[in-house]
Amino acid sequence: MNACGGVRSQPISGNGGTVDMCLALVNLAVEAAIQVDLSQVHSAFGLSLISFVSIMGESQEIQLFHGTVGKSCGLKLCVAVPIDAMLHLKFKAGEKGSGNEVVHYCSFNAKLHGCANRQIKLQLACISVKVFGRLLCFEFILYFTV
Repeated sequence: MNACGGVRSQPISGNGGTVDMCLALVNLAVEAAIQVDLSQVHSAFGLSLISFVSIMGESQEIQLFHGTVGKSCGLKLCVAVPIDAMLHLKFKAGEKGSGNEVVHYCSFNAKLHGCANRQIKLQLACISVKVFGRLLCFEFILYFTV
């Protein structure tokens, strides 16, 4: 197991490939449930969603989604962040084969029992983002990246 700035990572290999499991000790963590709704999808496009959270003074990047969106759909994701920390989300969207990508950032303050939302209107689709927060009963985060 490798330790990097208090964050430990362990690769897990399986039939579908390798997933990195990361673990960090976080005092007073807030569960940030992220709901992404994609509507008005005109044609298939590539979408990447990355979150950035500062843990122990170091910015940690978590790949939440990377794939192709062909129709209106929704994603439900979850990460844990230190209470009152900023959760930054980075959306990259681009039409298949076009080489042009649109990048959009939005940030949320991790609060107890709060809810915040943002609307992102692109030519490719409309993206609605909601983040719900609640206190975790434990003091660690566990997330997976591909």
